[in-house]
Amino acid sequence: MAEEQVYVNPTFMMNETIHQRLIGGAVSADEVCLYKAFRTARKALQEFKKGLKREPLPYWFPLLQIVAGVLAWVGFWQLMRWFEIW
Repeated sequence: MAEEQVYVNPTFMMNETIHQRLIGGAVSADEVCLYKAFRTARKALQEFKKGLKREPLPYWFPLLQIVAGVLAWVGFWQLMRWFEIW
């Protein structure tokens, strides 16, 4: 039992240090604890995402889509003719 305590005590002390001092919590007095740093970073990221707007496509873009579709069909048709399927 004494050997187990030699191992368990430092482990519990390290666990306490990590969770109560480094990570902290909402009531932590430390302003740079991981809990508060994470909340601040998440809030800043959400505000940044709110300001993002998708840039509209150019007015001629749908025309290029139609042209690309027609060219793909013509290419497919030419391949079928080459293989003498049609």
